[in-house]
Amino acid sequence: MTHHEEDTGGRRVDTVDALWRHLVHTLDPVYPDEAHRMAQWLLEEATGLSRIQRIAHPERSIEAAERERLDAMVQCLVAGEPLQYVVGYAHFRSLRLSVTPDVLIPRPETEQLVEQALEHIPVQQAVRVLDVGTGSGCIALALKHERPDAVVVGCDVSTAALQVAQSNAAAHGLPVPFVQADMRASDLPDRTDGPFDLVLSNPPYVTMGEAATLPKRVRAYEPAEALFAEQGPLQYYHALAQQRDRLLRPGGQLLVEINEAYGAAVAACFREHGLSHVELHQDLTGRDRFVGARRSR
Repeated sequence: MTHHEEDTGGRRVDTVDALWRHLVHTLDPVYPDEAHRMAQWLLEEATGLSRIQRIAHPERSIEAAERERLDAMVQCLVAGEPLQYVVGYAHFRSLRLSVTPDVLIPRPETEQLVEQALEHIPVQQAVRVLDVGTGSGCIALALKHERPDAVVVGCDVSTAALQVAQSNAAAHGLPVPFVQADMRASDLPDRTDGPFDLVLSNPPYVTMGEAATLPKRVRAYEPAEALFAEQGPLQYYHALAQQRDRLLRPGGQLLVEINEAYGAAVAACFREHGLSHVELHQDLTGRDRFVGARRSR
């Protein structure tokens, strides 16, 4: 059966059911494990139909404008562009956030970083939190959304990324200031109005040698400056640890996401810089993914 039918005037009429099957058929060779999820996301984005509505109304006709938008999105996906860039947003915890090729697509592992951060924020105690290398603002905004009493600041070296983060903050009505700062620069604590009770970072941690192992949709489309640690996988962790006394209040917590191959090395780096209570944590797949440490009181 074709993915369209003819009405009595001889014009093409797409039905939801026929177009759904066409989408899955087109995406399956490229994304065999994700074709159904992607097809539903595209269909919902173009038509507003949820999965339940699609199943309940398979005969509903598709407007020409909807079909044109779907065709354009499918073309981008088949070329390798990430789904989140194609539709323009990603889900992170309970937030829907705009994403562009100027920012990394938020990962599930980073949701776990937020979960760990929330465990370090005492109940009924207002704390100051800094998200270094904020990108889309996902970490800072999720924390502010879930702990409105916390004072949360985000920073990034990229002007374009900051615009995305500020747009997301405005869309959700979350009062998080985003400032331009380089985590490698000595003025980071001054630019961000430190010190803080909690400093979080998901810095670039992919080594240049690992670039070829990344999927094309990551390597070719996501921002290289947010992915790659060009001067070695520890450069950003050294930079943060070196500024511990100005970034962190006494007893303040530093919590970072890491390259799974360098967990022990990051932990050793933090100890060398005088941080205490250094702990290595795994992600949901059992890989080394987070290191936490404290500034001594």
